[in-house]
Amino acid sequence: MHIKKIWVATAAVAIIVHHRWDSAEQVYRRVARAGLPNLAIYLIATDPHAIPEASAAWSGCTLLIPPACLDIGNARRFALEHAKEDFIAYLDEDCIPLDSWFDAIAHLLTDERQHHDVVFGPRIETHSRASIGGMIRRGESLGSRKLMAYMARSSHQGAPLEYELSGCIAGGNFIVRRTVALELGVFSDLFLRYTFEDVDFQLRAQQAGKSVLFMPTLAVIHDHPISMLGLARKSLAAGKGLFLCSKVHGSRFSAICRWRVWGPAFKWLALLGLVLASVTASGWTLLPLFLVAWLFLAWKVGAECALPWMVGKPVRDLAMWLGWISAYVRLEWMAIEPTGKET
Repeated sequence: MHIKKIWVATAAVAIIVHHRWDSAEQVYRRVARAGLPNLAIYLIATDPHAIPEASAAWSGCTLLIPPACLDIGNARRFALEHAKEDFIAYLDEDCIPLDSWFDAIAHLLTDERQHHDVVFGPRIETHSRASIGGMIRRGESLGSRKLMAYMARSSHQGAPLEYELSGCIAGGNFIVRRTVALELGVFSDLFLRYTFEDVDFQLRAQQAGKSVLFMPTLAVIHDHPISMLGLARKSLAAGKGLFLCSKVHGSRFSAICRWRVWGPAFKWLALLGLVLASVTASGWTLLPLFLVAWLFLAWKVGAECALPWMVGKPVRDLAMWLGWISAYVRLEWMAIEPTGKET
């Protein structure tokens, strides 16, 4: 991280802060301690009425306060309007950069080719034993191709430093060339009340012929404890975003999305069949099936996450399905089109 190189570009790190200022301070300290040159740090408060008193802990960064509350997409846009550096890297308040994240940033800012337009990196989920929602998300992340690429890169130093992002949905951990973000619009108003705004940006950038890459080393730890109820709410919103993204981008989105609308319905029909079978027969007949399912999940997502997955994953899938259906009814049956422009 401290190898002497010629720095040919500058970057801004935009830390989006909702309400977890303690977590945001941890992220800020991590970035500030790295001591990378040509790196400016901005804090973007999404709620101008919930800012703590000034502290010496924030010295060395620029605090951006909007006139009104912002969602995540508009917060990214707000940061883009104020940052003047060549690149802008977005971090949420609960995304803690790993050492390799700084190595990736250094590579981007010292690469004389400067061929990177948008670069995404993996978010590695952490979890708490007391957080069922967190354990489910941790289990889901273990099946992520992005995480697998990160692990492969960590295990084999000869692995490629960057990949063309294809056949895969990106997440909210990314860095973008400022001119490209201004040209395309880092956020589309179509997604003002929907999720998947970052996936929409990825697809628009790819459609515009920009260089959209995935860098396994641009990795962060996603430290966001969440309850089962909180995860269900996020899943409901995610289902709505899934439908809008499929409506806007069609087969280009469905080709890279693993989620299918019939999947939760099939799982719940199977679950209903098991319940009916347990009513008409001895409940002990389901024990072997339960054990097989637990062993499979323990192999897939880890023994610690297997039982929460069995209990909570159907609820998460059902919430996503309900969100998808509600967006379908609103945008298709009722023909209430989302409106806006890309700015």
